[in-house]
Amino acid sequence: MRKRPYYYIVWIEGLSWKRGEKIKSIGQYGVAEYTTKMTEALRINSEDVPHFKHWLRRHGVTEWTLESAFVKTNYAPKDTIFNVKRYCN
Repeated sequence: MRKRPYYYIVWIEGLSWKRGEKIKSIGQYGVAEYTTKMTEALRINSEDVPHFKHWLRRHGVTEWTLESAFVKTNYAPKDTIFNVKRYCN
């Protein structure tokens, strides 16, 4: 039986002043879009979580926020998996 891959959704309460909580996309200067829909949320591969945490710290997210921000999932809709090489190198 093949082991299912795990991904993480970045869920930070209060990111959007309107109602959003999950990161949908990031840009060169920080978080670009937020979403309240789980199906649109950005997915991070489990091995890329440390790189993404470092990127979030560099863009102003505090350490105590990161402690509970990553929610584990094994469902990743098309075009939601984060490309770590594009942003975190």
